[in-house]
Amino acid sequence: MEAKHWAAFFVYLISSSYVGMVVGQTGCQPNEKMERVFDKCFENVSTQLTDETFNLQDETTGNLQMTGGTVSGLHNVRVTPPLRCACDKDLIRIFIKLSFIDVTVTFVVTLLDDLLGGLLGNLGSSLARLLGQVVNLLVNLLALEINIVVTVEQRLIPGSTCTVTSFRVTRISEIKLLNLNLTQLLVGLLGDILTPVVDTLLRNLLQRQVRAIIVSEIQKITITQDMFTCN
Repeated sequence: MEAKHWAAFFVYLISSSYVGMVVGQTGCQPNEKMERVFDKCFENVSTQLTDETFNLQDETTGNLQMTGGTVSGLHNVRVTPPLRCACDKDLIRIFIKLSFIDVTVTFVVTLLDDLLGGLLGNLGSSLARLLGQVVNLLVNLLALEINIVVTVEQRLIPGSTCTVTSFRVTRISEIKLLNLNLTQLLVGLLGDILTPVVDTLLRNLLQRQVRAIIVSEIQKITITQDMFTCN
């Protein structure tokens, strides 16, 4: 009889919210109200980034120098649905996917004679002699899409606001050289050299300056319990 009593009590605990409060819950479903809050947040981020140009640090790779670098077009940011969330006792954790579309990178590339010769052999050395021992090129590149995952947490207690606990650049899909008046072969070779450098520069910029703007806007948000459902 006592065993049946404890069994019935255990079933009651499972069916009640008691277990949810003690062991925490992992399932979560955001609703349209939460989606609107974050859409508005990133509209504000986009407004701050409109007409904003960021400077890049100078870089030297072998006999290639990159100076006067700038990045623009970061206002083309959007939330990629769906939002995901997880409930954990009195904490909600939200995972936001962001996409930056058509980000433009511009800088002056200085190519020395040895680099041109190494790229194209005698043809490269001849080109260097025609243009001078130092070749300066104004290079424009386009990052077609940059993907970021932001993790946001908030305690479900009065006065709490959101905090950013993780900010990861997950992918830069493609970097293209634009409007460069050189042979297709040289453009391709330059692209092979420049792409990993530009990838790193963009990641550093996003992790520092752009992240600070996003964090500032997210910290203004308060998530309320009518914005999601815990399973």
